[in-house]
Amino acid sequence: MESHAHRASPDELYRLLLEPDFACHAIAGENTTRIMSIQRQFIGNEVKCNIANCRMVTIPAVMQHGWCCFNWDMMAHVITIMDPMAYQTEDTTRKTCLMYEADKIHDALFDCIEEFFTEWHCSRHSWTKKTPLLSTTTFTRYAC
Repeated sequence: MESHAHRASPDELYRLLLEPDFACHAIAGENTTRIMSIQRQFIGNEVKCNIANCRMVTIPAVMQHGWCCFNWDMMAHVITIMDPMAYQTEDTTRKTCLMYEADKIHDALFDCIEEFFTEWHCSRHSWTKKTPLLSTTTFTRYAC
């Protein structure tokens, strides 16, 4: 998708967009390094770039309350959790769950990185999380 959208060569690509199944398997506690569909996203024939050069990894996730997206900035060591519904209520349960799920996805992501690549440009340790307010509009799951 990246190469098509930006007409970049494989060496110029710096973003990796994983499929939502990655988050699903990670949150479920499965060993993501052993799942064929996930292996293909990292080392399959379909991979047209040098993933070891990636500076940004984006993982969308289907959650009980709807979609959200987790983004890893490999240079700044920041995980950005983007959920437009997370701050629509004072209930802290959703926010707590998002932080827990981010940790599980983070661990699974670095399990895959360490399994599939001998050299990577950053460590799994010392990451911070941020949850920006994406909108002041009140959303519902079924809004059109």
